[in-house]
Amino acid sequence: MGSIIIGCGIGVCVALSGFYMLVSGNCSLLHSYHYATTPAAERPILAREVGASLIACGVSVALIVPTVLPGWVSVIGVVLLVAGLVGMFAAIVRHNGGLVTLAPNSSWPLITGQKPWVVMLACTIIGIALSLIGFVPGIHMIATGDVSSLHDYHYVNVAPADIPLLARAEGICMIGLGVSFLICMVGFGGAALRRPAPRWSNVVLVAGVIVFAASLAGALGAIVYYNGSLMG
Repeated sequence: MGSIIIGCGIGVCVALSGFYMLVSGNCSLLHSYHYATTPAAERPILAREVGASLIACGVSVALIVPTVLPGWVSVIGVVLLVAGLVGMFAAIVRHNGGLVTLAPNSSWPLITGQKPWVVMLACTIIGIALSLIGFVPGIHMIATGDVSSLHDYHYVNVAPADIPLLARAEGICMIGLGVSFLICMVGFGGAALRRPAPRWSNVVLVAGVIVFAASLAGALGAIVYYNGSLMG
């Protein structure tokens, strides 16, 4: 019962945010850097596309979290979640010219005025640090076959013989998440160098988002496959 309340509660909140954007055409719920360079005429379109994606994400959470639903429903939820995230980021990049941009006559705190190599070095170092969030537990799970880094409800129903397989799958996906953090920070560093952001930085940012979405989908999908549901 608790998982139903949590899943539906989070799902409804996310979906309502999306519904508001879809109906109102107001993109102010986004961070300002997601629409800073979006033409005024396109902002309602951006809001509606992101709103539709958020509704998909909200529905996905309601399908993934409850433990009483069949495993195939959770799989649909994972697919919806990834589709919603990809759709949202794609809409931002298409209308805003980049995932993260600056309005004219504005600047990045602590970044503007710095030498390009300093900005890139700083972003790369931060990216490496963030990547350890995925690399360390991922490598540990692959090397040891230990899934204790996960919440226990993610593997409570997993057969003992399948624990090492789950650990390997989760480890690979965690490493993928770490790689995505590094890629995104390198792309952010490129986007912060000049305006408009160079095309390569947008490509790198999009690639990072794709790797993130694929890794997240893989991690959730592996749990559902071996555990029967996301939360046992």
